[in-house]
Amino acid sequence: MHSLCSSVQPGGGRALACLKQHEGELSPACKTALPTLERCAVELKAVCGDVGRREARSCMHNNADKLSAECRQLAPAR
Repeated sequence: MHSLCSSVQPGGGRALACLKQHEGELSPACKTALPTLERCAVELKAVCGDVGRREARSCMHNNADKLSAECRQLAPAR
């Protein structure tokens, strides 16, 4: 991600869009994780709306019970 999308400002789905754009250049592990990231981005938006990166982290922790186990595992540690 860093080498392919390092110039992309995080938030608003821009990083995920960049990864999808460069899907053919991703490692096998990243290609495998991409559908999960897409599903969790949709889940996060449904629960937290269009919040910024910092607010999203807080929203994820405050609403963990509303997120799937799969997406809770992706939540960054505080």
